[in-house]
Amino acid sequence: MIRLLGALLVVGSCFMLGEDQASGLRRRVRALEALEDGFGQMEREISLRLLPLPQLMEDLADHSRKPASGLFQDCRRVLDQPDETGFDQHWRDALAGVKELKPEDRRLLEPLGQVLGRYDGQEQVRAIRSCRRELELALERAREESRRMGRVYRAVSAAGGGFLVILLL
Repeated sequence: MIRLLGALLVVGSCFMLGEDQASGLRRRVRALEALEDGFGQMEREISLRLLPLPQLMEDLADHSRKPASGLFQDCRRVLDQPDETGFDQHWRDALAGVKELKPEDRRLLEPLGQVLGRYDGQEQVRAIRSCRRELELALERAREESRRMGRVYRAVSAAGGGFLVILLL
């Protein structure tokens, strides 16, 4: 009986490791979706209302889903504290705070920080659209990776747990 319980615990633990990896892939997809929605809202706000950058970031932080709301909130917070560092550096720092993103996702979004608040509304909208197109492609790749690799993680972890049980018995 104790062996059976131990075997179940080993298999369950291994399966949970795989599920944790698959969950990380799903979190990345949700983060990219939230950012894409937030950038869509940003594009509309700039093209229709041309809000100042601090007010824009505050509105986006209030009306976006996590983790996009956290990104915009971080940007808003640093705009309140004037210093020598440019907004583009603060943007990169805020992107680094979004843990669900991979480095290649951050590299897609970094150029936007060099445009926001610096150029006229049309240039900002053009940069946001370009960023959104790239983000949509990254989102599709992330969805495919989550679907495909999530299954792999679960299957390999369960099989590894079963193999470990066989070795231990």
